[in-house]
Amino acid sequence: PVTATHFDGMEDSYTEAFLMEKDSEPVETTEKTDDYTPLLTLGLPRNTVNLITLTLSFFALFSAWQTTQLFAGKLLGQLGEVSLGVLYGVLSVASFVAPFIVQRLGPRYGAFCGALGYVVFISSLVYMITPLVLVGACCIGVGAACLWCAQGKYLTENSTAQNRGFCAGAFWGIFQLAFVPGNIISHFILEDKDATEVDDIAARTAPCVGDSIQWVLG
Repeated sequence: PVTATHFDGMEDSYTEAFLMEKDSEPVETTEKTDDYTPLLTLGLPRNTVNLITLTLSFFALFSAWQTTQLFAGKLLGQLGEVSLGVLYGVLSVASFVAPFIVQRLGPRYGAFCGALGYVVFISSLVYMITPLVLVGACCIGVGAACLWCAQGKYLTENSTAQNRGFCAGAFWGIFQLAFVPGNIISHFILEDKDATEVDDIAARTAPCVGDSIQWVLG
């Protein structure tokens, strides 16, 4: 006759077999072990290439933006002050939404879409039409929020706890050099020009120089 003890023994056997099968399954993990071999691109670890690309892209983008911003503040007058106020006002509000956008798009596409805001604003300065400049200021406000949110996430994903400080320091060190190329180009463009010619040339060339640096190097 089948007794309760018999069923209890069968249940214990099935439980033990299930646990042994579960223990034998391979466990996926994202932690890097000692024998971890990173993917290589151009002979370098993929994470290193990603960080170099990130750093150079920001260097190119802000070489354009810093130069354009310096000229725009002088040339636009009151419109320049208003556009910067709109820009940073939108940036403050968009910063609360940007993490959700970057989470949805991923840091790579989030940074790309954010950089497009800079292109829109810089391009709007070619003709300096007030509504276009203000729309461009809104675009760059949203874009900057997404861009910097994506930058932090991308840098974190492509570094480890051991080298994150070095990677962040290298990024910011190279980023600060973005002030140099645009100003050097502006020096040669505006050399030997009087004040009127400087204003006219700057109004026509600063946005073009900025866009060129973005598209060629970025």
